[in-house]
Amino acid sequence: MAHQHQVQLNRDLVQAWWYEDVLSIVRQHLDEFNLVNCTTALQRLVKAGGKQSRSGKELKALLALTTRLVREAGDQCPAQNLSNALWACDRLQLGEEKEVAELMEAARVAVSDPYRLKRFTGQNLANTAWAAAKLGCGAKDFLPFAEAIEKRARDLNGQELSMAAWALASVGEPVGGGKVKRLRGIEAIVETLHDLPGGGVWALDAQQLA
Repeated sequence: MAHQHQVQLNRDLVQAWWYEDVLSIVRQHLDEFNLVNCTTALQRLVKAGGKQSRSGKELKALLALTTRLVREAGDQCPAQNLSNALWACDRLQLGEEKEVAELMEAARVAVSDPYRLKRFTGQNLANTAWAAAKLGCGAKDFLPFAEAIEKRARDLNGQELSMAAWALASVGEPVGGGKVKRLRGIEAIVETLHDLPGGGVWALDAQQLA
């Protein structure tokens, strides 16, 4: 449970519009951050980022703390925090950092657990699969995400289905049973698209169709 100070830190992060302002909060208060503060800071750095360096010591320390807190949370780690962390890692071009591989493994474990998968919203699942594909997840390692998409396709909206389809199509060609699992994920998306409110696939805009 978050302490009041951590709640206030999150408010401060959300209200920080400039990259250096977010880094200043990270620099001064990182030791006091909980997992929500970490993922909020990562997201704010994306949204306030511009062309600033992604290799600064504050960002590396923030990523390291985020990963440690995810590890410590174990199967109690909120789906939204995992999703937000991976999304931000891609946008901040952190794919080469060793912590990202650990975050991706934590996400694979989470979506492989039927009980934990229920905690993922459609946006959480779509963002996680999209980020995994963008961060270079190989075809074999992507299979848990493909299976999760097949199981939860009916819970995704048009934008989320579009992101999931892109992810499935972008991770390379799996072999053996993996190819069947990916095809099933794509089939589940296609079936769901046809049943979307407002005209099925025609309810999607041009960007989502692309």
